[in-house]
Amino acid sequence: MSDDGRIDERNAALILKRAAQLQEQRDTAGSGRTFSLQELEEAVDELGIDRALVRTAADELSIAEIRNQAPWYLGGKTDVMYEATVEGPVAGARLDGMVEVLRRLLGNPGELRASGSAQIWSTGKGTTRRVFLTLTPKGNKTLVRLEEAMPMDARGTVAGSTVGGMMVAMLSLATLKTILGTAAKAFLGPMLIVGVALGWFIGRQIWARVSAGRDQQVRRMFQEVLRAAADEPAALPEADSK
Repeated sequence: MSDDGRIDERNAALILKRAAQLQEQRDTAGSGRTFSLQELEEAVDELGIDRALVRTAADELSIAEIRNQAPWYLGGKTDVMYEATVEGPVAGARLDGMVEVLRRLLGNPGELRASGSAQIWSTGKGTTRRVFLTLTPKGNKTLVRLEEAMPMDARGTVAGSTVGGMMVAMLSLATLKTILGTAAKAFLGPMLIVGVALGWFIGRQIWARVSAGRDQQVRRMFQEVLRAAADEPAALPEADSK
């Protein structure tokens, strides 16, 4: 705050962010109030914020919300994504420092390539994980996005457990057949259904734990990347409670 009591742009943004957090904590049940994009644009006009940034922010949040959803049939997320905006361009030693963080934490040298005006680092040979760091210039700022794509891992875990459940059911049926003879055929359908359902349920539980662990790891990596990009640690997005 200056001597005349006015607040600079950076501190104003921090104050508004903190006020929104306090409002959310106080209204834990939710007020049910909604806003249109036009109402938000009119509100930021009073603060001297470009209206176009409201729509940009809304689009980015929509992408993050979609990517961070957990399909019910898999039990956990198939994609994890975190993003933030840092001041200035990312190049040279600054870029090297951010990439080195991921190389160290993932134990994979990966590959850095240009895609238009963006720089993209991704994991390479030697790991099954698909982690991407995308740096996109936005005027005098840079959008930093870290994401991990896990659809194959998720489907493989749940499908493998489902097949395993079916195999257990068939083995159990074979054992039952030695006891009941041909009468065991009457249990074929029910046992297979129970085996498949149980295997699917266990697979969902396993992937839920695995994906939650991956989510936390990506958040920690994202924090380290932001620290490498700035002199002081940047605040993390709130953990997704879905």
